[in-house]
Parts: sequence; structure tokens; C-alpha cells
Amino acid sequence: MFRSRLEHKIRFVIKVGVSAFVLFYIFATGVKALIEQSNFDNSIDSIQFSRKLAYDSNKEIKEYVDKNYVQQIIWKTNSLVEYPESISSRILFKREENQKSLEETLQDVMRLADDYTKKETD
Repeated sequence: MFRSRLEHKIRFVIKVGVSAFVLFYIFATGVKALIEQSNFDNSIDSIQFSRKLAYDSNKEIKEYVDKNYVQQIIWKTNSLVEYPESISSRILFKREENQKSLEETLQDVMRLADDYTKKETD
């Protein structure tokens, strides 16, 4: 009788421990995915902000914009092509929305590069 109580308590503790571990793992995976998605969104916003700073109110390239400025924006954008990479992010977030946002940003950045090239050749 004493032994069966002890076995019952041990099984209960093991079940609680396994359940707690599984819940913690699910929570940690969700938080990781949220952090990755937030980083992706913030990176897109930062790139768009930098791109908008390159233009004045007349939609002309500002004087301080040089080849390095444009190249930095292009590099930042290209680094997001495979982001987010984790499986949890791919499961929890729609890849199509991220892809659409990235494509729009790439188009805007390439337009900036074209405008800069035109400015330099004039």
C-alpha cells in the first residue's frame, strides 16, 4: 500500500514535470518566432525609413546620399531575403506576407539605386 502511494506520487510528479517542460518549450518557441518576426518587421521599417531619408520633398535625391549610403541599404535589404529562417516562424507566420513586404521594399530600394545612378550620370 505504501509502495503504490509512492509510485502514484512519482508518476504524478513525472507527469507534471513533462507537462511543464512541454508547455515551456511551446512558449519558448512562440516567443522566439515573435522575436524573429518583430526583428524582420523592424528591419523592413528601418530600410524604408533610410530610403525615405534619401529623398527631399521634391522626390529628388538629397546631396548627402552617396554610393555607400545606397549600397548599405541594398545590403540590408538583401540580408532579409532568407529571413525568418526558423521552422517555428515559418509555421506561425504567413511567409507570403513577409515575402510581399520584402518585394515591395526591394522594388523601392532598386528605384532608389536607379535614381542615384541617374543623378550621378547627370
